[in-house]
Amino acid sequence: MPEGYVLMRVSEDRVAVPVPKGWKERSSGEGAFLAYAPGMTANLRVDVSTYTGDPLQHWQETEEPQTSHGVAAYQREKMSRTTYRGHDAAYWEYTYTDGGVRSRAAELAFKSKDGTMYELYLAAPNAKWQTYRPTFDTALDGFRYPE
Repeated sequence: MPEGYVLMRVSEDRVAVPVPKGWKERSSGEGAFLAYAPGMTANLRVDVSTYTGDPLQHWQETEEPQTSHGVAAYQREKMSRTTYRGHDAAYWEYTYTDGGVRSRAAELAFKSKDGTMYELYLAAPNAKWQTYRPTFDTALDGFRYPE
């Protein structure tokens, strides 16, 4: 575990993610985990689902409906196919305005061998993205799930 991080359990099924010390966990429902930075300036989310489709195709098909209502000034920065620990994966990064603050989000989704879909997501003010981006990278590096 990197210095300054703690491992937080996402669910009872052996899923956990490293989170910076001082971040607070908030209940986010079944199969989901949400942690906020002090002052709620950034958040890290993990979703666990049984979605069986291709994550990139799903995002491409739902991007407009997901972002056209309630997501101010949405701008796609990147959406691409990738791999994560040998699994087919998709990466989506975008900017938007939230409460008058220009923000950025990054999301990686992949399916494990048993078909479970995992999504890791980080959102933070765009002006502080370089400060918070390492949190996303550390979460990806230290993410634990049943393989």
